[in-house]
Amino acid sequence: MKDNNKDNNEMSKRAKDDIQAIKDDMKDIAKRVSNMKGDALNMLYDNSEDLMSNMSDMKDKILGSSRGSISGMCSCIEKNPMKSAIYSFGAGVVLAMLLRK
Repeated sequence: MKDNNKDNNEMSKRAKDDIQAIKDDMKDIAKRVSNMKGDALNMLYDNSEDLMSNMSDMKDKILGSSRGSISGMCSCIEKNPMKSAIYSFGAGVVLAMLLRK
């Protein structure tokens, strides 16, 4: 009977030790996740500044090319007003025929 009681005490002690080790591991994981959260926020903030800069550059390029295209289109219409009106009318007729079906 004493051997059985001794085995139970040893198993109980090992189980307590295992549970304590698991608790310690969980605390360590929670601490690491907390540290990673701060690092992730810093990386996100840093990347957002780069993203904003790149988007601003792209916006400037698009606006510049759009302005050039629009001014070219306006000058072409001014040079050839009848030709532009006929092309627009033809495109409207073709579009109406396609949408009608």
